[in-house]
Amino acid sequence: MKNDIFFRKDSVMLEELKRFLVFMRPAFSRQATYYWFVVVFAGFILRTDNFGVSSIIRALGLSPESYTCLLHFFHSTAWDVEGMMAIWWQWLVKKNVAHCISDRLVLIGDHTKTPKDGRKMPAVSTLHQDSETGSKPSYFRGHHWGCIGILVQACDKYFAVPLWANIQEGLTLLAGSDEKRHLPKTVQIVEMAKRTAMSMKKEAYLVLDAYFSVGPVFLAAAEKLNGVSNFIHILTRAKKNIVAYGKPPKKDSHKRGPAKKYGKKIKLMELLSFLMK
Repeated sequence: MKNDIFFRKDSVMLEELKRFLVFMRPAFSRQATYYWFVVVFAGFILRTDNFGVSSIIRALGLSPESYTCLLHFFHSTAWDVEGMMAIWWQWLVKKNVAHCISDRLVLIGDHTKTPKDGRKMPAVSTLHQDSETGSKPSYFRGHHWGCIGILVQACDKYFAVPLWANIQEGLTLLAGSDEKRHLPKTVQIVEMAKRTAMSMKKEAYLVLDAYFSVGPVFLAAAEKLNGVSNFIHILTRAKKNIVAYGKPPKKDSHKRGPAKKYGKKIKLMELLSFLMK
């Protein structure tokens, strides 16, 4: 009886994987490249070690001649990473596994910094550690990643499924780099969330920590996308030292100097303390 149950579960899983692989076909402009994608996909699932392409060959029992073909697949022009990710995001929307609030997706964004020892490794730059842990060095060499995930629900539990991660510093010197590296790192996360939500064709909430509670983030989220305003809503915790300013006073024509740009300073914590009384 137990063997029958396991067999049914395996059959359901295999059918689901088959439907997923068929759904991914438009990401490849050539049929042969798509077939190699299926091979690589199966190899990633079945491999027992992490030694690159050779791990896939051992897991699937391929001939040694397949090594060169697999290398050509990863360098093929018949597919690109962003196109594949966009189709995968559409698959998630189609399966209706994403947790939505008021018909909006819930996206989760954050930064992470990974130390690297390679001296000639691309995009390695000097990074400052923002963590409050005293055991970590203040400055180190590594990669600065921006990550976007989506909140999904299974039964009574919630999970964050990774959608996109890219390096956000140190790529300006690479040939062919056309990304907006002049944008602040906080704004780049918002731009990633915009592209993700537009590919899924659904409005979204973007959940961030207090590090992103700055003006450029909210201004970037307020920009219209395809004529739609508030396509991305920011949910974050305000910083304790955040301040606001009232309207500047009118300039006295009898006084010299430029007009004031800011009015009275209002501290958020003092305002909340007053309202709590």
